[in-house]
Amino acid sequence: MSGCGLRQEADARGKAFIDPQIPPGLSPEHYPPAGFVWSGLKVGKMPEARYGVGAPPVNPKAHFLILADAAWPAEVYFDIGRLAQAENMSVWIYEAPGQGGSGRYMLENQQVDTPDFRHSVNGADALISDIIRPDTHKPLYVLGHGSGAWTAILLDKPPIQKLYLHQVWGGPDKAESEGWSGDSLPEDDWGRIAHRWQRANPDLRLKGVTERWLKETDKARKAAQGRKLSMAVDWLEAESDIARSQSVCERSKSCQFITIPDRNALKSYLASQLAA
Repeated sequence: MSGCGLRQEADARGKAFIDPQIPPGLSPEHYPPAGFVWSGLKVGKMPEARYGVGAPPVNPKAHFLILADAAWPAEVYFDIGRLAQAENMSVWIYEAPGQGGSGRYMLENQQVDTPDFRHSVNGADALISDIIRPDTHKPLYVLGHGSGAWTAILLDKPPIQKLYLHQVWGGPDKAESEGWSGDSLPEDDWGRIAHRWQRANPDLRLKGVTERWLKETDKARKAAQGRKLSMAVDWLEAESDIARSQSVCERSKSCQFITIPDRNALKSYLASQLAA
């Protein structure tokens, strides 16, 4: 019986959280895109990745996929997704296993965790090839943010029309064991939006990363820095971080740097790009 209980606990922890509640008092610009629904994506023996999709009211002209950073639940991207949906694109958001509202690893506590960064890459590859299925009539545009940017760079020959990379060098540099607290109010825009969602949804309350997440992410960075990207890339960074990305961008087919100092600048740039 104890074995059955452990197996049931593992199965429950491995499921994605697909029914978040909108926080009270949330500004409408941060509501989910119209018709947006979350689902779980099971790949091999990994916990479920979490992905969501919302389609425009007309036949979409393209797909826009956001590969979420591990620092916050993916709900922080809803306002960016709404920008894409307003331009008649289907909006997709992907969270790797072990982060945000995705399924948890068995030994995971309240920290973001992964035993292998390839889990994030394999899940995103499966989402694109098996579920989104872009083609020449409905091309795929991808925003990779933070750790999601490393996932994007390491994708296996993805059919991406254009790749946007943002805050590639951000993220924690040490593990944290202190759990989420409602009294700890973040100072940045990303964090404040995330905090609202986490306050209303305990299943989203992860804070900090494990030592092995740091180790695996460092390995992913080193692997990604050796890649040559075949699609068009807009590298959206603060001016102080552009030099660190120079070597990867120079090896790529069509890569340009755009200075993006903050979240509002990111939204303005993406809105102009998606409307073109």
